Amino acid sequence: MPSRTVSAGNIGGSAGFLWYLIVATGSSLLAGLVYQGIVGGAPTLPLASAQTYFRGMEKDGRRLVADTMLCSPWHLQTLRAVRNLNLPDWAIGAGFVRNAVWDRLHGFSEPTPLADIDVLYFDPSEASRAREKNLEATLGATLPGRPWSVRNQARMHLRNADRAYHSTEDAMSFWLETPTCVAVGLDGADAISIIAPFGLTDLVEMPGRPTAAGRVKFAPYLARMRAKNWPATWPQVRVEGLDLAAQSQKIRVSAT
Repeated sequence: MPSRTVSAGNIGGSAGFLWYLIVATGSSLLAGLVYQGIVGGAPTLPLASAQTYFRGMEKDGRRLVADTMLCSPWHLQTLRAVRNLNLPDWAIGAGFVRNAVWDRLHGFSEPTPLADIDVLYFDPSEASRAREKNLEATLGATLPGRPWSVRNQARMHLRNADRAYHSTEDAMSFWLETPTCVAVGLDGADAISIIAPFGLTDLVEMPGRPTAAGRVKFAPYLARMRAKNWPATWPQVRVEGLDLAAQSQKIRVSAT
């Protein structure tokens, strides 16, 4: 299936609006959305219309991801900087997308800090770490102070002890947990493209669960989930395997 694209024009633009998320209690993630013009101060949509609009976005994960990227000047600026490198099969993934979507679903007013901006591309013709460092330096000169991490997925199978990858999307399918396996690109018209080898349901509904590769590499998956400790930052996230691992640990301790 070809990647769907959503542009700023499709959703009303990323400039000129303030977005307000009202977080509900219980099972409902979001009670409503009101966006307000910077000039004039009056809501541009009635609350009921805004609620209907955003509930529709909850059902359409692609639109939610695209809207989150396009309505964040920081994310849009980052995407434009990487676009200017003209890398083959490029995208920015992992926490760049996941954190922003989860922050939004939790109604956070401040973004959760990123450890890395994971820039992915696929170029078998020049798969060297030196090339990646040069690209990181270029991005660092363009947007200083951002945690750039550029990796050519044509060589990452060697580090991860996997078979050779065939594309950026194929490489992502070997990542360990499903909600992280989402990446976005940006075309010349500022339309967002989305790579999601396992879909977007887990990103939107917020379970952390292992991919097929994560089930094969379950110990590294658990170690990663313990280190990330997502529920401490996003309380609605539930991580598969951690409760079972904790129970097993208690059984072992009580048996000794």
